[in-house]
Amino acid sequence: MATVRPRCTKLMPRKILPQEVFPGERATEKPKRDPPTKTLIKELVPTDSRQKATHTKLDIIDLRPLMRGFTIECIILDVLLSRNTNSGMVFSFLVADTTAVCTLVVWQYGECLNPGDMLRITNGEVRIYDGKMEICASKRDGTIRRYDENVMKFVETEEPNLSKFLWCEAPSSPLDIALNWKKFSFHPQLNQ
Repeated sequence: MATVRPRCTKLMPRKILPQEVFPGERATEKPKRDPPTKTLIKELVPTDSRQKATHTKLDIIDLRPLMRGFTIECIILDVLLSRNTNSGMVFSFLVADTTAVCTLVVWQYGECLNPGDMLRITNGEVRIYDGKMEICASKRDGTIRRYDENVMKFVETEEPNLSKFLWCEAPSSPLDIALNWKKFSFHPQLNQ
């Protein structure tokens, strides 16, 4: 006679119950078990390359048009402009660090920032608007945060101001255009 296992659902979760055996049958397969915890953790970790990217800390003088994924620390010198657009309020600030000065653009939450605030911009982007360079936080996952430090060194003369340069595409050879057609190279010209 075949032995029959009692059905006990209160002691074990349903997922790891052994294969049920009915009278007259024999269990031939081993019960399926949950995968190890390490495998589950690996499956839950996102594999998006943007989240894995390390944010390089740069100075303002090192920034170039169309750069992305950098971190800078700066201080707000002045409020330049605030305007209302279809997508909300846009605020422009003059920011500086130890190397240079540039324009920072903030959407919607610019009224919270004041001259003298020290900012850490993570996952920043450099854009060209009307031929002038602007720093902003990425719309996708960029952050602008105030941080508390007593003293920060910065450029007092507001020169070099990278936003005063007119940025345009640099002339290059036809071979260079054919090989690197997706990349842009820019060079500054003094805006007059």
